Amino acid sequence: MPVVPGRYNLFNGSRNRRILQQARDNGAGYIAFSPLAQGLLTGRYLDGTVAKGSRMDRNQFLRKEQLTVDLLTKIRRLNEISAKRDQSLAEMSLAWLLKDDLVTSVIIGASSVSNCMKT
Repeated sequence: MPVVPGRYNLFNGSRNRRILQQARDNGAGYIAFSPLAQGLLTGRYLDGTVAKGSRMDRNQFLRKEQLTVDLLTKIRRLNEISAKRDQSLAEMSLAWLLKDDLVTSVIIGASSVSNCMKT
């Protein structure tokens, strides 16, 4: 089965339905990259601060000005849902992707495992 890669996460899921349907129509699978939205879906930024040395602090793939009040509200709401499921935000985000039978794998690219796991 051929595989199609693409950026796919809770924030852009609805935009990717067309691509997933094209993969299905052509007998292909889908490998999602950036499933944690460059760290936004790890819980790292829940308090609205930017940790020293983080991707956002270094303006590496993620800029500080992207962390808006609206985005923080979305992240916090998703975090509340994940807590009710007894999962970390990252765990829920990955489970959401892998529920789709077309998603054959995800490329996480986490800079730190400690930011992704529920303790």
